[in-house]
Amino acid sequence: MEDQPTRPSPHRFAAGHCQIAETLCGEITVRRLFRDYQQIGYYPFFLESSGTYIFRLREVINHILEVDLPLVNRIEVQQLSKLKKLLYLLATSVPFSPNISKLAEATDISRPRLYEYLENLQDARLLNLVRKKSFVVADDIETGFQNKIPLWLFGFLY
Repeated sequence: MEDQPTRPSPHRFAAGHCQIAETLCGEITVRRLFRDYQQIGYYPFFLESSGTYIFRLREVINHILEVDLPLVNRIEVQQLSKLKKLLYLLATSVPFSPNISKLAEATDISRPRLYEYLENLQDARLLNLVRKKSFVVADDIETGFQNKIPLWLFGFLY
C-alpha cells in the first residue's frame, strides 16, 4: 500500500498567523488596502469603474434576491419585500448578534421561516453567519495576539 502524503495541520497555520501578518505588514500597507476593500469589495466589476461599483453591486444583490433565491428556494414573490427588509436590518446593524424573535417581529416573518431565509441568504453568499465565538476580530490592528485576529486577514478568505 502506498503511503499517502500527510496534509499539514490547520493548527500549524493558525499558530503562525502572527508571523504571516508581520511579514505582510512589512511589505504592504494592509490597513489602507483593507479599508479600500471594505469600500469596493472583491467583485470583479470594481475594475470596470469605481464610479459604478455601488450601482453594480446593488444590481447583483437585487438579482440574487428577486430572481435566484425565489427560483432556487421556492420563495414566493410576495415575500421579497420582507426578505429585503431582513437583509437591510442585518446590514445596517453590524456587528450584530441577531435576536431572532425581534427580527421576526420587525420583518413580519415567522421564526422558522426566518431561520430558513437566513440560511438561504448565506447560501447565496449575501450573509456570513458565525455560529461560534472562539476568536475576536478587531479592526485597526496590524497583527493578532492570542484569540484576537485582525479584521483585514479575513479578506484573504475570498
